[in-house]
Amino acid sequence: MSRRSTLSPGNPHPHNFSDRLIRPGDQAYFDIIQSYNGYRTCYYRTFAVGRSSQAQRDAYAQAREWIDTAIALVKPGTTTEQIARLWPEAKDFGFANEMDAFGLQFGHGLGLGLHERPIISRLNALEHPVELREGMVFALETYCPASDGQSAARIEEEVVVTAGGCAVLTLFPAEELFVTNKY
Repeated sequence: MSRRSTLSPGNPHPHNFSDRLIRPGDQAYFDIIQSYNGYRTCYYRTFAVGRSSQAQRDAYAQAREWIDTAIALVKPGTTTEQIARLWPEAKDFGFANEMDAFGLQFGHGLGLGLHERPIISRLNALEHPVELREGMVFALETYCPASDGQSAARIEEEVVVTAGGCAVLTLFPAEELFVTNKY
């Protein structure tokens, strides 16, 4: 099992980890990646340390809205294009183009590999959509920079496509920004 964490400020999103000291008001992202019997898991969680600001809570609420809207659309027959179109364009959240924002509003298959098909991104799914089928397991990820110019929110949920729609596999709560050691 391996775990990675990324410490604040988070905007722009750092795709690497740090050993920087965590201070009250900071945020920490944890990208929980595990392997069990050869199968991979992957889900992000964002935590605020000690306290959170309104800007952090607002960004988290927006990232949660984007991911919930995508989860609601997951069912057999939906395409990756339909999900990708739910998410903002790169320029709408501070990036020059979709390549610069790749991996932020994102979905990827899970199985023996960490980033399997289907890949859901405005970069590829708009032109090369894939139809979702029952039994597919994948992760949906959203990112939202905060209005304070330094904080951000990152949420990822693992899902499986069922005959009746979507089942969320991740169990750790992510409905609201989690504040650790609250004071």
